[in-house]
Amino acid sequence: MITLSFSNLWYSLKNLHGGEMEIKPKKTIHLCLSLMLFNIFGTIGYSQVVSSDLSFNWEAPTTTTDPWSSTVGSRDWSFNGSPTIGSVSSSTSITHAWNFTSGNGSLFTSPFTGLSSGTFEFWLRPNDLIGQEVVFETGGAGRGLSLSFFTDEVTFAYKTTGVGASDPNLILSHALTALEISEFVQVVGVANDAGTARLYINGQEVDNAVSPGTNWQGTNGAGLGARRDQFGGGSTTPGADWAAQSFGAFQGDFVIMRVYDDALTASEVLQNFNTVAVPEPRAISLLVIALASLFCLSRKKYPNY
Repeated sequence: MITLSFSNLWYSLKNLHGGEMEIKPKKTIHLCLSLMLFNIFGTIGYSQVVSSDLSFNWEAPTTTTDPWSSTVGSRDWSFNGSPTIGSVSSSTSITHAWNFTSGNGSLFTSPFTGLSSGTFEFWLRPNDLIGQEVVFETGGAGRGLSLSFFTDEVTFAYKTTGVGASDPNLILSHALTALEISEFVQVVGVANDAGTARLYINGQEVDNAVSPGTNWQGTNGAGLGARRDQFGGGSTTPGADWAAQSFGAFQGDFVIMRVYDDALTASEVLQNFNTVAVPEPRAISLLVIALASLFCLSRKKYPNY
């Protein structure tokens, strides 16, 4: 319906000045009112997020809050650092984000357990693609799960073996470019209990592997923007790539984290991407108002059409 109204507006304007079609006054007024109503009542944004099996949902507030509480379920991130909230300029609908630019984003909570298949969605923008940085981790070295950066590769991994000295037995990754991180990026990791684990970037699947099972839920606490004393699914071997000490704090902007108690489908991941990856609603509203006003003024200027 929105697309039809928008198309009709351009079609009418074209014919108005071309003199190829007569537009009745009542039709013109009705169209202008319809556009204004769309501007007032249209909804674009987070309201279209997939809600089925959504266990937790954190969205960056407009001001700093401690703790950072989920809008769904009962779970808080408690500060162990000093991240701040800042306004952002973006081609998406994102207007505010946690700022972890000095590695100060250190938020801790209890481990994520009770999930069989689970989906972890993040919206973030790293400062750069240098070094190893932890975005999120839960559990310990024997069993755990994480999302991290290995230089330019965003990596979703988990371990089900219970062997602390080993690397994760499920590792999915994808290399990002400097152009991609100039804007916010949606990263989604899917841990599937009886099928394929998947990694998505901006609504598109970029890597997958047969899942080794679901027993990745370790008992050590969870960290966001920094690790706790252990690293979820990491290694206890000193100097190893997956050793806890190899990871620094995340540096960049962080907006959204969602946890689902199920494996989201490709279409559901894309749906969540599309709810955020749109122009800021106020910009669309201003455009609609301007076009509607132009059309109504044209009607007055050319009363015979």
